[in-house]
Amino acid sequence: MARKEFDMKSESKEIMMKAKKRYGLRSDSETINFIIHMFSEKEREQAIFEVMRDQYADSKKLFDRIRLGVNNAEKGTQVVKEMLNNYFLFNHEPEEAFFPIEKDKHFITGKAEEEVQRRFKIMRDQKKEASRKKQNVPVVPEPIHE
Repeated sequence: MARKEFDMKSESKEIMMKAKKRYGLRSDSETINFIIHMFSEKEREQAIFEVMRDQYADSKKLFDRIRLGVNNAEKGTQVVKEMLNNYFLFNHEPEEAFFPIEKDKHFITGKAEEEVQRRFKIMRDQKKEASRKKQNVPVVPEPIHE
C-alpha cells in the first residue's frame, strides 16, 4: 500500500467527514479510498451512458429512416389503389383506356395523389391531437405539400 501526505482544504475535510459518517467508514484513509473508487465508478458509468446514448441515437436514426420509407411506400400503395379503383369503376374497355405513365401524368393520377395526401394529413392531425391531449399542447395542422 502506498503512503502519501497531502494538504486538504477545510471544506474538503468536512465533505470527507460527512462521507465517513454516512457510509460508516473507520478511518480517513478508508474514506479517501472509498471516495476515489466512487469517482472511478461514476466515470465508468458516465462512459457506459455515453456509449448507450450514441447507440440509441444511431438506432433512432435507422428507425426514422425505416418509418419514413414505410410511410412513402404506403402512400404509393394508396395512390395505386385509388387509381385502380377509379379505373375499374369508370372504364369498361381497359385496353383502350390504358394511359402509360411514362408519357405524361394523367389527371386521375394527380387526383389520387391529392386524395392520399388528404388522408395522411387527417391521420397526422388526429395523431397530433391525441398527443396534444396527453401533453396539453396546442397542435398546428401541417399544410399539404403538393
